Amino acid sequence: MSQAGERHGHEATPEDLLTLDELTASIEKAEAEGKPVLIDFAATWCLPCQEMEAQTFHHESIEPRLAGDFHLIKIDVTDPNEDQDKMKDAFDSGTLPSVLLYSTDTKLSGAFDTLRAGEAMPSAAAHFKTFVEADAFAEGLDKAE
Repeated sequence: MSQAGERHGHEATPEDLLTLDELTASIEKAEAEGKPVLIDFAATWCLPCQEMEAQTFHHESIEPRLAGDFHLIKIDVTDPNEDQDKMKDAFDSGTLPSVLLYSTDTKLSGAFDTLRAGEAMPSAAAHFKTFVEADAFAEGLDKAE
């Protein structure tokens, strides 16, 4: 996959992460860029995750906003490793889909010790735990921008 949020026209391409080190580096990059963060926990067997990807993330009103304004992170937990299990616990993402939107004010980098312990991370501006249509998702984007 391409780097987080890289633009191909208006295509939103997330950074696919496997480890806590990759996640912390990605969050630091987002903070350095001054961009809000979208973290998408998904799995290949998760039908609502696939619906979010196809119908919400790629919706004509959503995709340009994601591609241009957000630092995009995807964590595929189809067959999660130990780090991904800690990520799921820390971000309250035990059920799928789980899409979190963080504003630039959150400063997730200040909670890396909490993340490594698998303990609760700061609350997201919006947290979607089920499939949502583009208009409802746009409201979450507004809260994070």
